[in-house]
Amino acid sequence: MASFSLSHLLRERIGLHARAGRTALLAREGSASYAELGARVDGCARRFRGIPRGGLVGVPAARSVDSVALFFGVMQAGACPCFIEPGLTAAALLSRAHAVGLRR
Repeated sequence: MASFSLSHLLRERIGLHARAGRTALLAREGSASYAELGARVDGCARRFRGIPRGGLVGVPAARSVDSVALFFGVMQAGACPCFIEPGLTAAALLSRAHAVGLRR
């Protein structure tokens, strides 16, 4: 049995649904097709090249297309996404980041 990462399987499924022209996400700011989501995930992954494999990256836990793309982009780059609650004060954000080992 072949072993694939979750990121690999996600890319495969995004491609499959993109070719079928399906909608991936519906959010307040609008919708995103699988093709659009795949492009956004790829763009986010490029931004996080150079982060050590398994390194933690904070991702806002907003209900948005951007947050979903960022979450999967971080995974695709080999890092580990860590959701951060939206609306935290600067002090609370620093406290939580320190508690889980976030450096970026």
